[in-house]
Amino acid sequence: MNKEVSDRIAVVRLLLIGEIVLTHTRPEYAGHYPITSFVQNMLSNQLPISTLPLFFLISGLLLFHEGYLTFDLYQTKVRKRLRTLIVPYIVWNLIALFVQIVGQLVPFTQPFFSGRTMEIDHLRPIELFDAFLGFHGSPING
Repeated sequence: MNKEVSDRIAVVRLLLIGEIVLTHTRPEYAGHYPITSFVQNMLSNQLPISTLPLFFLISGLLLFHEGYLTFDLYQTKVRKRLRTLIVPYIVWNLIALFVQIVGQLVPFTQPFFSGRTMEIDHLRPIELFDAFLGFHGSPING
C-alpha cells in the first residue's frame, strides 16, 4: 500500500474515532435553539450509523489490499489480529476484575464497588467467567 492511501485511511479513521467519541459524550440537553438540537442530532444520532460499517469496510480493504489472499497469508493475518485484539481484551478485563475484587474487599472502597455492580464474592466460577467475557451481558470492564 502506498503512503498516500495509507494517509487517507488514517484521516478517515481519525474522523471515525472522533465521531464515536462524540456519540458517547453527547449532552442530554441541547438548548432551546433548533439549530443546536439539529447539530446534536446529526452528530450523535445520524452520523454514527455509518461509523461501524466504515470501520469494517476499512478492515476488509486492509485484509485484501495485496489483491490476493492465500491460506498462509490468512493464517498470518489472523494470528496478528489475535495478538492485537484478544490479548489486550483479556489483559484489560483481568485488570478490571482485579480492581473490582480489591474494591469490594477493602472496607474503605466497598461503597464505591457494590450496589449497582455484581458482588464478586457471591459469584460461582462459571458466573465469574461469564462476567469476565461478557457472554450474557456486559463484561466486567463494561
